[in-house]
Amino acid sequence: MPHVTLTALPDLRTLDSDELKALVIQQHSLIIENHALVLEKNAALESQQDEIQRLKLFIAKLQRMQFGPSSERLAHHIDQLELGLEKWKRTWRQNRRHSLDSRLPHLNLHAGHCLPSCHEKPKLRR
Repeated sequence: MPHVTLTALPDLRTLDSDELKALVIQQHSLIIENHALVLEKNAALESQQDEIQRLKLFIAKLQRMQFGPSSERLAHHIDQLELGLEKWKRTWRQNRRHSLDSRLPHLNLHAGHCLPSCHEKPKLRR
């Protein structure tokens, strides 16, 4: 930005017509330069304002993704899936345990001694 030194306006009554014309032309040039600078700065400010607005919208979108109703529904859905998975795991473990128990040979223990049936080879069901 060019630095313009402001000077006091000369006494217009003392200037002749050519000096007055030169003063008007000089002032008009300064006005045009300043107007161009104002337009340039306004364009930069508008561009910055557009960028600020874009960033605000992006942040709001991210916040909705993180904290909004859809993320809450997603978190709830994930929790329900995890609970269902745990239920399925428990059921699978119980069924597996039951299945293994039914395939193991039954030991007939009486007074700490093994009865003849424990020497038999177990028949595994498939």
